[in-house]
Amino acid sequence: MSNIGIKVDDEDKVILVLNSMPSLYSSFKETMKYDRKTLAFEEVQYALKSKELELKKEESNGEGLSIRGRTKKRYNKGNL
Repeated sequence: MSNIGIKVDDEDKVILVLNSMPSLYSSFKETMKYDRKTLAFEEVQYALKSKELELKKEESNGEGLSIRGRTKKRYNKGNL
């Protein structure tokens, strides 16, 4: 919007960014919206970068992965 000469307030930028985030960031969005008296765009940027680093670290540690396996005992049609 600044490219076309429209000035956007910091709080409006914050609201636009937070509302466009995926559901993965729902707790982050709630914290940013309701735990602060004012919303500064720079604060949200720094907090978002920290959250992204945290999520990348969790992914690299393998958190949230599930493992599928087979049972040890296998049945054939003739063994039932």
